[in-house]
Amino acid sequence: MSIHGYLVNLSSSTYEAPSCCSSCMGPRETEVGASISEKSGNVRTRLKMVFPYCNVCAKRARWEKVREILMGGVAALLGAALAIVAWVVDAAAGAPIRFALALLIAAGAAAALAMLTRGSRPALPATARGEAVILRDTRGTVLCTNPQFAQRLAEVNGSTARQGSQRVTVEVWAPIVALLCGVLVLLVWMKEGAARTNASASTNTSTSTSTSTNANANASASTDATASASVAAGSASTASARPASSARPPKPRAKKP
Repeated sequence: MSIHGYLVNLSSSTYEAPSCCSSCMGPRETEVGASISEKSGNVRTRLKMVFPYCNVCAKRARWEKVREILMGGVAALLGAALAIVAWVVDAAAGAPIRFALALLIAAGAAAALAMLTRGSRPALPATARGEAVILRDTRGTVLCTNPQFAQRLAEVNGSTARQGSQRVTVEVWAPIVALLCGVLVLLVWMKEGAARTNASASTNTSTSTSTSTNANANASASTDATASASVAAGSASTASARPASSARPPKPRAKKP
């Protein structure tokens, strides 16, 4: 699935291109831009260069650009959507199995779509399914699929052509995008589950504390009531015993002679 060709180092500001199609070496009829973006620290550098094409080869090169954008969006949607289904659907299988199946299906579907939408190999002398000149870095290094064009491009710019390849193609990165989006949904699910677990534990702790407090309050109230009853009983007993102990017999009356 990699793209093989020849690498040529160009000056991004003063380069020149031969007046022929970069894919089939036919007459130059139009131009197609090649662009790349790189980030170093907080600085992002963008580079765009244009190269000659015939109309037929240019159509394939432009479609490849549109295909890359569409496949990026479709792969991301597949990964996120299937992961959300694994999250929402309460099947017999556990959540880890559901998410694993969802991620595998998303990656496989993205790879299959990338292969199905891949352009067919053009008839010779054309050499590129899509872009015939691919920018490799912001310094101006390009990969040419046509060896004759690479040699002429190197001669015009005082450079040399050497063999190289482009391994990160749509067929490679589309499944990776699907997996990454699915993993993001999985991480959100794990975070939500942890939050729910903590909330449940906090609620249970609060309920247990409240129950214990109520039990202690009831026990205290019962103890107070018992003590009050004992005190009342003691007071009543003391009150009933006091008249009996303090009562004196009546004095006899003296009889008159």
